[in-house]
Amino acid sequence: MTSRLLAAYYARLKSEPCIACNRRGVDIAHLLPVSKPLGFAANQYRTWSARSHKGPRAFTAVPLCRECHDNVTVHGEEWLDGKLIGGRRFAYAYALRVLAEVSEECCEEEADT
Repeated sequence: MTSRLLAAYYARLKSEPCIACNRRGVDIAHLLPVSKPLGFAANQYRTWSARSHKGPRAFTAVPLCRECHDNVTVHGEEWLDGKLIGGRRFAYAYALRVLAEVSEECCEEEADT
């Protein structure tokens, strides 16, 4: 179920416009982990992390066009605060809303089979 849910979640994100500028053709951008793993320097996770692709953090992602994704990579998540009403909080809420919708759809499909 988890791999099917993750695939459905990523497919939904890819179909959405960029949350920062509303362009189509997006990357899946993983949000900064809420808690940093022990043993890592604080600045190692200054921006979004490639390590987010596994485990629960794989489900905290948002659609960003390449230009906006690059801006977040260069300037950090703080860049979103100037682009979105609600800034980073909106991004996390967006990721969770999409996950809830996709999870419900997957559960309904599973119940039908």
